[in-house]
Amino acid sequence: MGKLISKFQSEFIEGRQLFDGVLVLNEVLDFAKRSKKCLVLTVDFEKAYDCVSWGFLRYVLKRIGFGARWLSWMEGTVFSSSISILVNGSPTREFEASRGLRQGDPLSPFLFLFVAEGVAGMMRNAVAEGSFKGFQLSSDLSFEMLQFADDTVLICDGSKENLWDFLWGRSEGHRKVCWVSWEKICRPRKKGWLGVKNIEIFNLALMSKWGWRFLSDREVVWYKFLEFRYGVGMEALCGVIPDRDLLKSSLWWRDVRNVCGFEVNDIPWFSNCISRRLGDGEGTRFWEHAWLGPTPFKVLFPHLFSLCSMPNFSSPSSSSSCVANMGGWVDNVWKWDLGFSEDVLEGGVACDRSNLLNLLEGVAPNPGVKDKWIWWRHGEGFSVKNCFRRIYSLRSLDVVLNDGCKLELKRLWEARVPSKFQVFGWRLLFNSLPTRRALCIRGMERIVSDILCPLCGLEEEPEGHLFLVCAHTRNVWKEVFNWLGSDLEVDVGAMDDTLENEMGFGVVDYICEKLRGVVKPLFFAFLWLLVCWCIWLERNKVVFKECCWNPTEILIVIKNLGWDWLSILAKGRGNSTKEVWLCNPCAYVGV
Repeated sequence: MGKLISKFQSEFIEGRQLFDGVLVLNEVLDFAKRSKKCLVLTVDFEKAYDCVSWGFLRYVLKRIGFGARWLSWMEGTVFSSSISILVNGSPTREFEASRGLRQGDPLSPFLFLFVAEGVAGMMRNAVAEGSFKGFQLSSDLSFEMLQFADDTVLICDGSKENLWDFLWGRSEGHRKVCWVSWEKICRPRKKGWLGVKNIEIFNLALMSKWGWRFLSDREVVWYKFLEFRYGVGMEALCGVIPDRDLLKSSLWWRDVRNVCGFEVNDIPWFSNCISRRLGDGEGTRFWEHAWLGPTPFKVLFPHLFSLCSMPNFSSPSSSSSCVANMGGWVDNVWKWDLGFSEDVLEGGVACDRSNLLNLLEGVAPNPGVKDKWIWWRHGEGFSVKNCFRRIYSLRSLDVVLNDGCKLELKRLWEARVPSKFQVFGWRLLFNSLPTRRALCIRGMERIVSDILCPLCGLEEEPEGHLFLVCAHTRNVWKEVFNWLGSDLEVDVGAMDDTLENEMGFGVVDYICEKLRGVVKPLFFAFLWLLVCWCIWLERNKVVFKECCWNPTEILIVIKNLGWDWLSILAKGRGNSTKEVWLCNPCAYVGV
């Protein structure tokens, strides 16, 4: 087995141990922190044993070189099994399986290693083609991946170019097209975007948890050590310290300080989210901490704070004084003493003093109660999720969509269809499909013979033309509406130029208006996704396989795919048959 399976696999092979890979990964990460950037991604096979395709396993075994006799043994022991399900204690009729490895079978772990070797083979090809660059330690040593049975860790150079190639790809020496900006992809799905988590911001939020625990969890075992080594409170976490002192800190502590101390759009995001809940006032700085509202007094009253910061300011109520030192108890009543009398102040500074005393009226320390840090930005308190939201809100510029666009996006994400088709529909709405015109606009003339529609050859090919205006596409829509028991007349002459050239929202809005009264609004997105996907599929066959465009045959494809989607939607609970769907679709989706 060791000669057949990649050296990066650590599980189920004699002479190798799980911790071999763990050791390598730990050392690579430590080396990367000290020398050069690297990108690490973890990949996990979902339901690994259950999802193994027998066809793929058979293919891999042949490629590795197993003979006919071995494969016949596998046919008899693995590739020939039937399954029966117990329903209320009674077995159903047996049916043939086509995938999966038996849990508990001593042969299964070794067969799965051959399946996982497919990933290793893909990685070797990617490295050989130059589309993936591993983490280079020296001229003759690099790491691209580590495998732990069904868990895989990908390791590559952390350069921007390599990250681009990994996410979007490279072909024949040319970068592939980035159809949608990463910023748009990471915007929330509830606002109409894809909702992919921004890993950079998420990492900042995770690191900030340690900063918050440093402030609030003083009973944990590591707090005393960090207090001894770095100091206490916000001053240790976010304060300015000399570079020579910072270099004495551990790499981890420097990362925590960088996260909690950096500014987003000139806003110190971490300190801007926390404040002090006043207790006895011994641990709260009067000017520097936010303790009466979200803003420190040094920001609200900068002139007063500058006076307190002067070297010759002799009052005990200096710029770093705690709340407990800014007054005293007189006959059980707290009296504030700001440290300078009104007669030494003039103009606006005197006004500031008066305004500050007005804010402090009725406020007093609470003896016997310790001051406490609170995360005031969200009512439920600190969480990584709230940190992520805060950083994201500061860094991203929101794009406002009109009500019609929001409605179609809501329908799209609520449609119970496979997510692959939802992403396709999202790309259609935002003009992010590789139509000929889109490729030319993005400078891909080398792979586009012309900009005209491949179906009619008369007009350019934006989304509006391809999915609605083109005569060939209109014939498909007519077939679909006839199948639904209705008529569709697309009056091209009455359409203004904007429908043909605007984003896919115009196409979808037009079709949904025609579906009104024929199909339940719940199924609007289901239907336009179904038809547009099949149009795109057949269009690609025309372009790449030189197939003929036949609206009647396309309707058959639409019907069959639609039934597959409905079967997923019903999850086996429906009593109707495919024949009903083919003859009377309105029994499912009609008004």
